[in-house]
This record gives sequence, structure tokens and C-alpha cells, in this order.
Amino acid sequence: MRAMSKGTVIPHSEELKRALRWISGSLEKAQEKNDLARLISEAGARFNLSPAEQDTLHRMMSVGKNSEPAEQ
Repeated sequence: MRAMSKGTVIPHSEELKRALRWISGSLEKAQEKNDLARLISEAGARFNLSPAEQDTLHRMMSVGKNSEPAEQ
């Protein structure tokens, strides 16, 4: 767990969820869709994420991009 301002403690998973929501919202607003690495790096700084947590975000965000629709 990590401490936030005013003594509030937030579990790691909650930080990842917040970062994921922030990245998703930022991608929707971004003019260039290939800014994922920059946004993940910025999220790492904003939400005090470790390099491993940033790697997790990258994997989570990349899954949808690399998937092809299933054939029917």
C-alpha cells in the first residue's frame, strides 16, 4: 500500500485502476493514438507506479490493439 496526501492509504491495485482510467481517457482525447508509451510513463509519475506496474499497464493496454476479431 502507498500513502497519499492527508494520510490516505490506497492499495496498489487501486493505483493501477486509476492510472488505467486516466490513460484510457487521455487516449480518447489524444490527437495521435500512438502516444501510449508516453501516457504510461506520465501515468507512472502521476500515480507513483513502479516500473513493473508500468509494464503491467502496457500489457493491459496492448492486448486490445493486437487482437484480431474472431472468425465466425
